[in-house]
Amino acid sequence: MRKIKLETKRLILTEWGTTEEEIKFLKKNLNDKNITKTLFNPPYPYTKEDAIDFLNTREDAKKGGYYSFKIIRKEDDKIIGNISLNAKRNPTTGGAGYYIEKESWGQGFATEALAEIIKFAFKKLKLHKVFAHHYKLNPASGRVMQKCNMEVEGVLKEHVYKNGIYHDDIYYGILNKKER
Repeated sequence: MRKIKLETKRLILTEWGTTEEEIKFLKKNLNDKNITKTLFNPPYPYTKEDAIDFLNTREDAKKGGYYSFKIIRKEDDKIIGNISLNAKRNPTTGGAGYYIEKESWGQGFATEALAEIIKFAFKKLKLHKVFAHHYKLNPASGRVMQKCNMEVEGVLKEHVYKNGIYHDDIYYGILNKKER
């Protein structure tokens, strides 16, 4: 099956392979508590075997409507993050999730990647809606969603228990206005 490749001004979003570079990136970043404290489900500690399992399931996941892309910075071909779109539970909506390595925070890469995923969801997959959510303790992620014209749809109070704390989960959404 042909790999999907999306491009923005500064980024390339392409499906994961199984290279040593990819395994090292995942292992390093998914063991960084500054990153994982705001993510919903990676195991901790994140092992090389976890990375290999994740990478080996991507093709089957795509068949089921789950797309996962590594985010590559064009200027140096460096992997700087991950972004995914999950449309497998409901074929007309997709849930987006993302993270950027700590060294690349605050440079607009998450916003650029999310905007491209929304475009992919609406133009290529013909989805009606894209949604995303973040813990209240990560307002930067909410700003990314706002910059992509997503609107707050609701707050689930103390919805997620992680690291000994209950977290409010804030949901955002955007509708595909072009389909109407």
